[in-house]
Amino acid sequence: MTFFDGSTHDLAAETGGEHSPEPCVQKFVSFELGDALCCVTAVGVAEVVQPFAAAAIPNSPAWLLGLGAYRGEPVAVIDPRIIAEPGSENRGKAKILIFKSRTDEARFALPVDSLRELISVPASELAESTMNGLPLEIEHEGQPVRFIDHERLFEGLHGGRN
Repeated sequence: MTFFDGSTHDLAAETGGEHSPEPCVQKFVSFELGDALCCVTAVGVAEVVQPFAAAAIPNSPAWLLGLGAYRGEPVAVIDPRIIAEPGSENRGKAKILIFKSRTDEARFALPVDSLRELISVPASELAESTMNGLPLEIEHEGQPVRFIDHERLFEGLHGGRN
């Protein structure tokens, strides 16, 4: 189990890049978002970074906090409230998860309240309820962890939904 220590992380190095050496184990990055404990597949996260400034864009959709620059590239910073439970307390964003779209054409960032750990789950223990082959939630140390499908999230946002 890998615990995040507050520094910037290149998850590709920790997860073995796009291919896990153990095909029967799936790795997830867990984080707190409001009152919810969530996770995403580790291979979907390009980096974990310190918060950075995002410039608001006039007349932008409600889900877009603004555009930032990371490593010289534009990054859309999405509002985590589109994922958080309604009424969740905003504790201030401690880290930002940087995602790349599947086509590698765009990046987006999700500010999160707190990173938890890198969780390895044997495929045989993943929840039976799945969508597109991905779990809706996983169980970790007796606690449910809600799965966020970053590709579906990106496609929904990129498609122009408000």
